[in-house]
Amino acid sequence: MIGCYGAAEELRILVAGHVHDWARAGLLTTEQAQRIESRLATGLRRTNVFLRAVLAVFTALAVAAAVALVFVSFHVTRAAPTAVTFAAGAIVCVAAAEYLIGTFRLYRHGVEEALIAAAAVLASMSADQVALAASLPRQWTFMLVVAAVTAAAAYRRYGFVYAAVAAMACAAAIPFSLDLPPFLDRSLAAAVAFTAVAVARTARSRGDDVRDNDYAVLQAAGIAGTYVSLNLRLFDVMGPAAASHVATWFYWTTYVCTWLIPAAALRLAIRDKDRPLLTVSLVLAFATLATNKPYLGLSRESWDPILFGVLLVVVATTVRRWLARGPGAQRGGFTAEKILERDRDWLRTLATASVAWPHDVGAARPAESPPPQFEGGRSGGAGGGADY
Repeated sequence: MIGCYGAAEELRILVAGHVHDWARAGLLTTEQAQRIESRLATGLRRTNVFLRAVLAVFTALAVAAAVALVFVSFHVTRAAPTAVTFAAGAIVCVAAAEYLIGTFRLYRHGVEEALIAAAAVLASMSADQVALAASLPRQWTFMLVVAAVTAAAAYRRYGFVYAAVAAMACAAAIPFSLDLPPFLDRSLAAAVAFTAVAVARTARSRGDDVRDNDYAVLQAAGIAGTYVSLNLRLFDVMGPAAASHVATWFYWTTYVCTWLIPAAALRLAIRDKDRPLLTVSLVLAFATLATNKPYLGLSRESWDPILFGVLLVVVATTVRRWLARGPGAQRGGFTAEKILERDRDWLRTLATASVAWPHDVGAARPAESPPPQFEGGRSGGAGGGADY
């Protein structure tokens, strides 16, 4: 058994997903795909990604409304009753999810996912109120610990990969809730994230086909978490004041790490042909280029985004042409061709998001000139305006 689902069912779903992608890409005929998928049928109920998201949102709203109704109806205000209410809500959410999975065999259906996520949130909020009622120090620390544990339990039981990523993020955030020197909390957070990378790589070496993609995602998230913890200029909106409190040696050590981490991750991704890690390493490399000037104390110019965009275009065009000129339009198993329709779906989504993004937010608008006092005699004679 893998959590509450059988290993055989999980493997059938994984293979069926690959078959669906191959059929959309034209690598399999419709008849071949249907014949293979008929042998991979399971008793689990699934839905498409859009309905899954809608069901998750409505379920989350229903849980929030139900919890709020309890608070309003019973006038819960003190910390101890609040903690009990949150804990009871978490238990009810888990029981409801188990019932839906056991009775209706839901699998990534949105409803059970939202219930488990709500249970983890309510459990962490209950822990926060318990710490408040008991006057315990480090209230946020207690909350983050419970959140990390519940998220890890959710992944182990239900296989939600985003729960594993959330558990790592909560664990990495714990040092920031303690009164530690700036260099120490960031170092500990990076150590926690890198530990997740080590755990994921160890788990992948066991050859678990069902969870291999989950471990790949967790490894990429761990690399990203390590980078985010060490890049002092990533959130430069907080400004030089946030970075000036660290020691000089730590400041320049993190600068070196912002170059080494993307380079090492990119090399590892190319060697292992790891798609999630390749994507993350490229994003981190772009982040390093974007934060290089703030790290060096150089002033930003209005034409910096233009140069950055030109650099991306040149690099993308060069790599694409280099791959296309290889034997069979590929080199070392890499190709610039979009083989799977899923890749085209991602590109369409990004294109839509880029168009919908409000580019003129915060742009200065020219001040409107005040209307003239005389409007050419619309009302009165001799040039008298309506307001004259």
